[in-house]
Amino acid sequence: MIGQSRSPGPQGPGEEQVELYVRTYRSLLRSSGEIRLQALERAHLGMESSLHPLGSQLELDSGALLYSLHRLPPVVLDLEHVCLGQSPTQLLHYQGSEPADWIPVVAPGRRRRWWWNAELKTLVVALASSSDLDDLVPTLVAMQIEWNKAHALLADQARPEAARAELEMQRRLVISDDDWERLRLVFGTQLDDFLTEVSSRPMDLGIQLLGGSQVGYARATREWWRPVGDVLRQEQLLDRPLYFVSSNGHCLVNLLSGVARQRASQVAQWVATSGDPELQLIATELEQKGSRLSPENFLYYAARRWFGAHPDERQARTREERQEGIFHVPSQSGTDIAAQLIVLDRLQPDRLDPRLRTGTGVGELASSPHVILNIQYPLGLGAYHILRQVMEATEHVDGVYILGKAATLNADVGDVMNDRQNKGAAAHHHLFAAEARADKGHVLRRAAVEPVQEIGEHRNDDCRQDNNCNDVPTVHRSTPKPAA
Repeated sequence: MIGQSRSPGPQGPGEEQVELYVRTYRSLLRSSGEIRLQALERAHLGMESSLHPLGSQLELDSGALLYSLHRLPPVVLDLEHVCLGQSPTQLLHYQGSEPADWIPVVAPGRRRRWWWNAELKTLVVALASSSDLDDLVPTLVAMQIEWNKAHALLADQARPEAARAELEMQRRLVISDDDWERLRLVFGTQLDDFLTEVSSRPMDLGIQLLGGSQVGYARATREWWRPVGDVLRQEQLLDRPLYFVSSNGHCLVNLLSGVARQRASQVAQWVATSGDPELQLIATELEQKGSRLSPENFLYYAARRWFGAHPDERQARTREERQEGIFHVPSQSGTDIAAQLIVLDRLQPDRLDPRLRTGTGVGELASSPHVILNIQYPLGLGAYHILRQVMEATEHVDGVYILGKAATLNADVGDVMNDRQNKGAAAHHHLFAAEARADKGHVLRRAAVEPVQEIGEHRNDDCRQDNNCNDVPTVHRSTPKPAA
């Protein structure tokens, strides 16, 4: 585990309350059947979470409400039951249902496998590790607490006239203009439905855990590995040594594949006519003399949007990347973590990012036996299960590289984190500085320290992506059950 070391001495009351909370929900969920989420509220409030500072107050904690809504699929207007489990097959037969009765849904700020059954008013979710449980339960409890506080503020008052209903609701809930806009982004056209539901009823969710054993997590991880192993076998790479990398699904491919750069002029033309103010603003800044923005980084960012708008080109990209030794392996299990295999001796040096071509060792790629296994970074103990599976299933892992960030209050074996609770910034350590000269600003043009992301910001790599690393759009309403 990478993080701030504990100081010697007895635990403080904060840690004791966190541990009490974890023991409470874990022990209750091990009991048979569904429990009411209300049974966990006292322990939740007792730990005085820094992400839920106003939890015990009558005042609405809009930050905590937005944080929780952002990390759940937008089906909360109809939600009554949540079922957690390790096996998608078991989950999709919950309460005698059939897989066809469920539709996949996504959360803006958490990459997991979720399914929604509108008839049962039930959300089921596959757990990759016990860290998912430690993330989900406080999120659900915080949402219910804040929903019920909002209900108390709105229930006893008459519905305002339509012309001023939204403004009056905002006033009653005492939500800032910024947070109100974030709430609007979460619900879209369903904001009025949300306000109506909150006004009309309190929330009383039921939650149930199916399984939850360490054996179950290990079995789920083996199922995750199966398609990765299949590609290694098909490409006769099983005896190759691996570099294991945990990052996002696009950074390495952008640098090592020439696919986006080959289409640079098409992407630029599309940006100019797209009507996207963000893209056009950055493009304008790039044209200014002395701009410190990276044209390559902007190309990669804009190309993701361009490929999303051009499905045929997206398919062509996949074919070209396979020819360059880059294979995308979507997850086919409950562990929603995509993987990529990058065969170094199949890469084409003239198609590398220009900033890499000047580095030492580029000419040695053709003789390198190594394969990069890049995974979309997992949450908490999911990292432990995956790395253990990779070590067991392969002969040689010559390096483990971890890129990204983590923010956690409750860490355990396998968690990779840095302390973001007590500092206002997170440092980026340049693991590849010797080759990429990142320490001299050759690759990273902006500051190497970023401010902590504010609650409610949407763009992050926990969002689910498809097989080609394009963001999957979030569903903002309950979708009817598919026709038979």
